[in-house]
Order: sequence, then C-alpha cells, then structure tokens
Amino acid sequence: MNRKYTQTIRQMAFAGLCLLGSGAYAHDLSPAVELSSANIYQSGDLNNASIAQRGNAQEARILQTGQSSNARITQTGSGNATAIAQSGGNDLASLSQIGIGNQAVVAQAGYNNAANITQVGNGNRAAAIQIGNGNLTIIGQYTNGATAVVTQIGNNGRASVIQP
Repeated sequence: MNRKYTQTIRQMAFAGLCLLGSGAYAHDLSPAVELSSANIYQSGDLNNASIAQRGNAQEARILQTGQSSNARITQTGSGNATAIAQSGGNDLASLSQIGIGNQAVVAQAGYNNAANITQVGNGNRAAAIQIGNGNLTIIGQYTNGATAVVTQIGNNGRASVIQP
C-alpha cells in the first residue's frame, strides 16, 4: 500500500474517532503530503475543527475541550507550524499561514473569545493568549521575520497587531 494513501487513511480514521460519543464535528482536508502532520483532539460537545495543508513539512494541532468552539488552520508553503488550544465555550480561532517557516499559537481559556492570526511571508512568529471572556485578538504579519505576542487576561479586551 502507498505510504501517502496509508497516511491519509490514518488521518481520516483519527478524525472519525473524534466524532464518536461527543457529538463534535471534525474533518481533515489535508492532502497526503510527505512529512506533514495534522492532529485534532476534541472533548466536549458541538466543537468544530478543520485543518487544510498544502506543501511539505507542515505541522498543525488543534485541542478543544468544552463546547461549541470553532478552530480552523490553513497552511500553504513549507515548514510552517501552528497550534490551537481552546478550553471553555463559544471560542473562535483562525490561523492562516502562507510562506516558509512560520509559527503561530492560539490559547483560549474562557468563553466567547476570538483570535485571528494571518501570516504571509517567511519566518514569522505569533502568539495570542486569551484568559477570560469576550476577548478579541487580530494579528496580521505580511513581512518576513516578524514577532508578535498578545496576552489578554480579563474580559472584553481588544488587541490588533498589523506588521506590514
């Protein structure tokens, strides 16, 4: 059996297991690409997660506990790495990477938080940490070698970082 085919079957089986017993929804849109990996871990009800990868050596992880949260990762290029961790409910996280060697992390603990990180370029690093309720973070990196870290502790915070 072809290695790419086997990898795709494993990814689909893992995503399918996430559905059992929880009512959660998960799917993996990743084409079978050598050296790339995508993992979705869910515990709770009505969580949605998706990972789409194009290119080589991409890494993506989503961890959701709680309920009614949404997480989406899209990667195009090579050597990008990203992770989303959500604990609580009604949280939203979206990460998009286009380029080479970008890294991004979103960590959310609480309810009704939203984070969006977009990286277009090479070697960018970004993190959004939200502890509380109703926080919003937007990070846009449209350059090479930029770093941005936003930490929100409390409720109803707003932060935007754009690096052209």
